Amino acid sequence: MKTVNLKFYATIALSLVFLLAGCEKEDEAAVVVEKEIDRVTSVKSCPGRNRVKLWWKLPADERVVKSKVTWNDETLSREIPVVAGKDTLSIIIDNLIEGNHTFTIYVLDKGGKLSEKVNVNAQAYGSQYEAALQNRAIKKLNYNAETSAAEIDWESAALGVVGAELEYTDAAAVAHTLFISPFSRSTTLDGFKTGESFRYRTLHMPNSSAIDTFYTAYETVEVLHLDYSPPVDDDGNITPPSILAADPAKGASATFGLIGSGNVEAPSSITTDHDPVRGLVWRFQKPVSSNRCENHGIKVNGAKYEFKNNNTYYFGWWSKLTDNSNNNANFQWKSYGDHIQNFPIVLKMRDGNMILQQRQPGGIETILWSAPWKANTWYKLALGIHVSDALRGGWIELWFNGVKQTFSDDSQRYYCRTFDGGHNCPKWGIYGRSDLAISNYIDNIKVGTSYEEVD
Repeated sequence: MKTVNLKFYATIALSLVFLLAGCEKEDEAAVVVEKEIDRVTSVKSCPGRNRVKLWWKLPADERVVKSKVTWNDETLSREIPVVAGKDTLSIIIDNLIEGNHTFTIYVLDKGGKLSEKVNVNAQAYGSQYEAALQNRAIKKLNYNAETSAAEIDWESAALGVVGAELEYTDAAAVAHTLFISPFSRSTTLDGFKTGESFRYRTLHMPNSSAIDTFYTAYETVEVLHLDYSPPVDDDGNITPPSILAADPAKGASATFGLIGSGNVEAPSSITTDHDPVRGLVWRFQKPVSSNRCENHGIKVNGAKYEFKNNNTYYFGWWSKLTDNSNNNANFQWKSYGDHIQNFPIVLKMRDGNMILQQRQPGGIETILWSAPWKANTWYKLALGIHVSDALRGGWIELWFNGVKQTFSDDSQRYYCRTFDGGHNCPKWGIYGRSDLAISNYIDNIKVGTSYEEVD
C-alpha cells in the first residue's frame, strides 16, 4: 500500500493559488476605460444680417483637435481646427434665411470621436426686420435766417438706435455727411439754403452683441423759411383773411361743413396732430378699406358758408401726404345739386406729381399743371377761383410754394366754367385708393377775397 505524501500536495496547491492570483491581476491591468471627451461650455450667439456669430469655450483636453458646428437639422456643418494654446473658438455662419436657427456644437479627437452635443439658438435678421425699422422722429424743424442754418430738434431715440446719418449740400455747393449720436437732442446744418432739403436715415442694432448694423430707408425733408408776415392795414394792424383762418384747436366740426357719411367713410377720421415742422395741424386719415376722407365746405361763425356765383375767392393752405401714390383727389372744388361737371377743379396725385385738372361740361378734362410731390414733405398751395357758370366766364390761378404758376396753355389765368349745379365748395383730404392707408396733413387753411389774404 502506497503512502500519500500530504506535504507534497499541499505545496502544489499553494503554488496554484499564487499562480491564479497573479493571472487575475494581469487581466485587470489590461482593461483600460478611456475618459469621455467633455463638451463645450460658455456658448454665446451674436445676431447679424442673414448670418450669426457663435462663440464657445473648449474643454481642457489635449485629445481635442477640432470642433464641429451643424445646423438645418444637422444637414449642414462646418469644422474648425483647434489652435494650440487657445481655449476658445468662434465662427460666422453666412447665407442664413431670416429667422431663428438652432446650431449644434461638438468637439472631436483625432479618431473622429464626438463629445456630447451642445445646442444654441441664434437669430438671423434680414430685409423684413430692416423694412419695419423707423426713422428717428424730428420734434421740431426751423430755419434760422440770421445764421443761414437749419435747426433740428430730435425726439428721444428708440431702443436699439445707435445713430443717424444725415446728408445735405450747403449754399456753397459743398456736400456734408453728419453722424448724429442717439444721445444728441439737436443738430444744426450750417450754411443751409432755404427751400433746399436734407435726407437722413437711422442706424439700428437688434441688440448690443449684434455684428451688423441695419438702416432705415432715407427720408428727405424740405426746409422752408416758415416766417410769415401777415398783411397789415395802414395803422399796422394785422388784417386776417376776410372769410376764414382755420384753427385746428377748434376741431373739425367747428371748421368744416358736413363731415359725416359720404365724406368721411369709416374708419376714416379728421383729427388734429402735432407736426414737428408746422405744430398743430389737421390730419385727414384714410386707412386701408376706406375710400374717402374729406370735408364738405367750411363754416364761418358756426354756419355753413355759401360760395356764390360771380364772386372771386382765394384759398391758401399747406399740405403733406404720407404717400404720393395715384389717387382721385387731395382738393376738390366740388359741385352739388343738379350738376353737370361734378368737380370743375381737382388737385390729385398722378405718377409722383401733383396735378391740377379742370373739368368742363361734357366731361372735357384738361391737365393745367403738374409738379413733383414727395411723400412726407410740406408744400404750400394757393388757388384763386373766379366763380361763374358761363362756359368761359370763370377763371383759375395757382401758386406753388409762393410762386405763381404758368399753366399748360402758357397763361397764368385759365378761363373756364367754375360754378356748377346748386352750389360749389372746397374739399380737402384724400379720395380714392382704398387699398392704401394715406394721411393728408393740412395746415394754415385760409379763405379770402385776395391772394394777399391767404399767402
